[in-house]
This record gives sequence, structure tokens and C-alpha cells, in this order.
Amino acid sequence: MKTHTVKAGECMLSIATDNGFYWETLWDHPRNARLKQRRSDPFQLVEGDQVFVPDIRERSLHGSTGNRHTVRIKGIPASVTVQVFGDDHAPMSDQPFVLEVGGKKVQGRTTGDGVVQAFVPHGEKEAKLTVGEGEHAMKLDLAIGHLDPPDETKGVQGRLANLGFYPGAIDGKESDELTQAITAFQLHAGLPPSGALDEKTRAALEDQHGG
Repeated sequence: MKTHTVKAGECMLSIATDNGFYWETLWDHPRNARLKQRRSDPFQLVEGDQVFVPDIRERSLHGSTGNRHTVRIKGIPASVTVQVFGDDHAPMSDQPFVLEVGGKKVQGRTTGDGVVQAFVPHGEKEAKLTVGEGEHAMKLDLAIGHLDPPDETKGVQGRLANLGFYPGAIDGKESDELTQAITAFQLHAGLPPSGALDEKTRAALEDQHGG
């Protein structure tokens, strides 16, 4: 058994997979109860969090020789879900997309709400997404698993950046740039433009950004 210190970009799924567990096994372990209470989402941990990892218990599988046996691995790969808007701020619905990750290309079409959903190999931290074709194509660089919880300043910065309101560094520091981004988002969401991250603003940010 050991205690794992969370690194940037890690979540309960990646930690569990690296150590041979289902993420639910670690998340629901009694010795991770405080972490679970502090971080309500297992996929949004903060750098420096401590995760208890028990020893692996061996499990035997029995089968007759000469036959083929199938073992299903749960929880791998993970999926990425992104909603993409065009220059006119409308969802890019029913558009072809190409997601380049881990040296492979995943192709598909966005939903009516402009959502891209695709499976990604475990351990990948970066991807390139192209939605649409020709001169109107939208190209995005994605950082997979790098979003802190919404009650952390980095989490607020990351969400505002993903929504196009914050151009600054994701460094967890208060700044005039962050205040301006919060104000712009409040105006967009129909809230009083105070520049302060009150509960209504935080709730609206979580709702519009998604998980």
C-alpha cells in the first residue's frame, strides 16, 4: 500500500489504471473518504491531493485448456466530450471532426448541439481537434485531464478560458485579467457584472461549461 501524490493532469481514473484498479475501488475506499468529501468529482483532482492506494489482491481465473476465454477490462479507455461553437457563437452541429491523439485519428460527426465525444487511450494528455471543413474549420488544442475543480481558482480560470472569456495563464492567481473575464462572463450569463465570483456566478459557470 502507498499514498499517491496527485500530479497535474491526473484524475482518479488515471491513478487507478496505473495501479491496476478500477477507479471506483480507490474512490470508495474508506481511507480516501476525506478526499472524496473535499473533491466531489473523481475526475477533477488538484495537484498535491493525496490518494491512498491499497495493495493489489491476486485473483485467479479458471478455464479449460484448448478453449478461448475473454476477460473484459472495465473503465479503459476514457472518453473526451467537448462542445464546439463557431465564430457566430452557434454550436457547430452535424459537422465532421477529426481528433488526433496518441498517434491515431478518431473521426466522426458532432451532435445537433455541436458536441464531440470520442474515446481516448489511457495516459494521453494532449490532443488536436478539427471540427468542420475548409476555411470555416475550427482547430483546437486540447489538454486532457488538466481541469481543476470549480471551487479552485485554477478551475475557474480553466473554465473561463475554455468558454473564450479568459486569455491569461492558468496559474491560480487573482488578477485584473481574471476579474475582467468574470465580469464578461456575468454579462454573457445575464448576471450583475460585479467581477466577483459569487455563488450564482459559479453555478452559471459550472452549468455553461459542463463537466
